[in-house]
Amino acid sequence: WKGLEAATAEPPKKTREDRALQDGGVAKRAALAGGFSDARVLTAMDLFAATFSDSSITPKTKAMKAEVETLRDVVSGMNKAARLALGEEKGGGGGLFGIGGKAPSQ
Repeated sequence: WKGLEAATAEPPKKTREDRALQDGGVAKRAALAGGFSDARVLTAMDLFAATFSDSSITPKTKAMKAEVETLRDVVSGMNKAARLALGEEKGGGGGLFGIGGKAPSQ
């Protein structure tokens, strides 16, 4: 679970300390991003999908962007599942292993 969380982790937000660094803290934050994070992979996929459109959005671009959104949802779900499994986030309870179900009423 720890590896899954690390692979899908987003880079931290820019801080005041980052602004004092020569590169604006880009290298430090990029090193903390997961190998399959939104910032590292999915944004590049969005840009690649947009290259197939010139003056108007083509059906191919729309289809590729829809696939990227599907991947974005999957990566987000995997990250949430890893955080739930590691106890870093409280789940709603219920469901299989406490993931995905409604919390029981009190």
